Amino acid sequence: MDISQDYSFNPNENYWNSLCEYYRKTPKEHAKQYAENPTLLNLDEKERLIHEANHQNRSHLEEYLPPDDPVLMKISNRLKITLPNKLNLL
Repeated sequence: MDISQDYSFNPNENYWNSLCEYYRKTPKEHAKQYAENPTLLNLDEKERLIHEANHQNRSHLEEYLPPDDPVLMKISNRLKITLPNKLNLL
């Protein structure tokens, strides 16, 4: 029995095009677009921003968004470092 056929992964060209389109924009571009108008990003783009944003992207968002913005809060929470004395660094 050849099990390699059962677990083969053969993406077609459409798959690769979709994947390239998904990663076409950088987190910096997503942050800029979100700061200008949060409604312009779809749910996948917001999730990507939350998981890929760095401190520089977060600082850019802080300049334009209220501190209680849900995307900004999730980014900040992901990037914070909790010290042994329970203080947090961002």
